[in-house]
Order: sequence, then structure tokens, then C-alpha cells
Amino acid sequence: MRYAPTQHLAMLVVAALACQAAPPPKDTSAEAEQAIDAANASWARLTAAGHADSLAQYYHANAVILPRTWRRYTGATRSARSSRC
Repeated sequence: MRYAPTQHLAMLVVAALACQAAPPPKDTSAEAEQAIDAANASWARLTAAGHADSLAQYYHANAVILPRTWRRYTGATRSARSSRC
């Protein structure tokens, strides 16, 4: 079965429209930098104040931490308490 020239043209138009480039993603590097700076400031503030329980929010529930003492701490709460070392 042969295609008519109009069918070829229709297929080319459909293919051309399907291959349109997507718009570039929005640059969120400034927002990410602000979020990182805020988290770093919060970490420093909580560490200086000795709020180990509040630091637990930064650890995964299954976190495993090896501090300078080389004792293993498992879980968010125990991992946060390891920062007292």
C-alpha cells in the first residue's frame, strides 16, 4: 500500500509538532542556596544551645552515625544524641 503525498505531509507535520523543545527548567539555585543557608544556621543554633532532640529532625529514622568515639548510634533520636560527644 502506498501513501499519498498528503499523508506524508500530515505525518511530517505531526512529527514536527511532537518534537518541539520543552521550555527550560526554572532556575531555583538561589532558592536552594537560601534553604541550605537556613538549615545550616538552624543546625548551628541548635547545636550551640544543646538541643539534641531538635537536631533529630535532620536525621532519617534509620540513620547510623559513627562519631569520634566509634560507637554506633542507630535511629534519629539516638543519632541526635550522638552529637553531644
